[in-house]
Amino acid sequence: MQLGKKFTLVLSCFFILVTHIGAEEPVQHQSTALNEVDVGVAKAVAISPMSSDSQARDAIIDPELLRAFVDGLVVTAMEDHRITGAVVAVVTPTDTLMLKGYGMADAQADIAVDPAEHLFRIASITKTFTATAIMQLWERGLVYFDADIRTYLGEIAIDDHLGAITIADLMTHSAGFEDRFFGYYGPPPAGEGTDIESQLAATAAIQVRKPGTVTSYSNYSFALLGEIIARVSGVSYADYLRDNILLPLGMESSDVRLKTTLGNSETPWLAELQRREARPHHWNQGWHDVLEPFVSRNTVHAEGGMSSTGADMARYLKMHLNQGAFGEVQILKADSWQRMSSPLFRNGPYSQANAHGFWTEDFSGYDALVHGGSINEFKSGFALIPELNLGFFVSTNTDSGGKLRAIPRRVVEYFFPAKQRPLPQPPLDFKERASLYTGDYLGTRRNSERFDRIFTAFVGALTVSSTDEGYLVLARQGDSHRYVEVEEHIFESLEDRSRIQFKLDDERKARWLVTASGAQAYEPRRFNESPITLLAPLTASVVMAIGILIAAVVSRFRPSSRPAEGKQRLAKAVLRIGSLLWLGIVAAFAVAISEYTESPVSLMAPFPSSTFVLLAYLLWAVALTTLISAVLLPAVWRESAGWFLKHKLAYSAAALLFLLGVVSLYQWNAFLILK
Repeated sequence: MQLGKKFTLVLSCFFILVTHIGAEEPVQHQSTALNEVDVGVAKAVAISPMSSDSQARDAIIDPELLRAFVDGLVVTAMEDHRITGAVVAVVTPTDTLMLKGYGMADAQADIAVDPAEHLFRIASITKTFTATAIMQLWERGLVYFDADIRTYLGEIAIDDHLGAITIADLMTHSAGFEDRFFGYYGPPPAGEGTDIESQLAATAAIQVRKPGTVTSYSNYSFALLGEIIARVSGVSYADYLRDNILLPLGMESSDVRLKTTLGNSETPWLAELQRREARPHHWNQGWHDVLEPFVSRNTVHAEGGMSSTGADMARYLKMHLNQGAFGEVQILKADSWQRMSSPLFRNGPYSQANAHGFWTEDFSGYDALVHGGSINEFKSGFALIPELNLGFFVSTNTDSGGKLRAIPRRVVEYFFPAKQRPLPQPPLDFKERASLYTGDYLGTRRNSERFDRIFTAFVGALTVSSTDEGYLVLARQGDSHRYVEVEEHIFESLEDRSRIQFKLDDERKARWLVTASGAQAYEPRRFNESPITLLAPLTASVVMAIGILIAAVVSRFRPSSRPAEGKQRLAKAVLRIGSLLWLGIVAAFAVAISEYTESPVSLMAPFPSSTFVLLAYLLWAVALTTLISAVLLPAVWRESAGWFLKHKLAYSAAALLFLLGVVSLYQWNAFLILK
């Protein structure tokens, strides 16, 4: 029982890492890491927040108070969550209120973070650069949001069998693509082409729902946008960004090519940027392990390839706060930026919208444009609050650094007044209607057509339940929140006042659950997606296999009074071989998963590994022996000599149970490892 719990825990951790959500850790040599304010002073300074709406909008945060407040947040988080290094930038349209490095860029070499020197991998914040480039091309009349992407991608193979995909669909993650992990990240397998066309084909996503239905966060969508930028502009995506955004802004310490080693050693300035990259770290038994940087198979990198310094990102923030302008440089026209910052698609009226590549959030009543980034150890956050003329960039080089992404929200909550609403009470009749909403839900950001699907059986669903007091409870992986109904099918959080909405079908059954997060929606978990449909047949098959092998050993010392005859002998041999294969599958699967979860870097390893290849062969072998056992079933019963009735029944039960196990594996796409 304990082994099963540990195995499930390992797989849950595996999928948490896959879905790009950050987590946290003290810093070695911390006294040398804080470059501006002493820790004790930072914690002792008294800070007074603003007190009225008018003051909030007109006031400028005192830089010293801001630095003291942020120092307290960062130093505490670094101590509590073992974060090795971090960089923070806070700007207004014209000033840099704060630009500071914390901790170590390289704990092994004892190098402190320099916000102007060290590059951090900002991962999916790269998508805002891609969206900015698309807006530039739109501004010039070279792309159109409602145009079919086949117009621009030519011979690139795209799965759009459920509906044509537009530029807007790609930008808002609503193209209908399923998500994938295995084979998307990590270096390319031996022999794979390095040209863009080959890599887009190798990492292609399958369309599983009609475009424009709901969002499902999609890295592949932005990889396609990167290729569209290249084809429309006539230069590579990396060169377009450098010539049209990075260099005009003076972001000379930023580029998207550091995630791959292709050609970097022959390009001196790229090699120099790689040398200045902060190293990724992982807390391991009282020490910060320094890891090798992740190398991707995909050389487009429009979805997450950018590395940048805090100083460069401060320039980027100012450009967006100035509606596309930075000094004399005009990256976007003001009306183009206004369109870019406006909502383009949302799952429901209370979910975050996607504003042409940004996500919208509510910071204590103030509209914010945000994006996060996560790539193995690096966790980053980006936020613009135009109403307050504030921009934030935060990045860490440790897998536990995700907590620091809350800094923008914490600053706004502390220095500016929240817009309060009265707390609603549960309707008296809600308990009778609660069953309309309760049950298990799965996020749209999952896989259903490839081998990856099998892991959704081990990832906890979003569970919706109700209380006797009339509240709705959303729970996932030990974290739960209460909601109260404020309108029909609409509920408000008692914690942060965000809202969720249920969309029902014609039969008054829940079809969609739209949460405040705009990155995906949730749909009720169907029976064939329940873990029991995988785990029950597999457990029964493995238990049966162990029983058969034990019986085989026992029979060597106590021969049966009615030995098998004719085809019964063949059937028994095949059944025993199949039993050995079932145990081999369990062992190979456990080893394969441990290889991919032993460290965050191993999650980006090439796929399929040799262990997964072995697992694939074992699966097909067990399918073959199971088929033979089923085919021999009539012959076993026709034999008049040999086995007693109980032996024939036992063989039939084993053959059918193994067949059920194979069918379950097939239904969960286990046989698609090598696809």
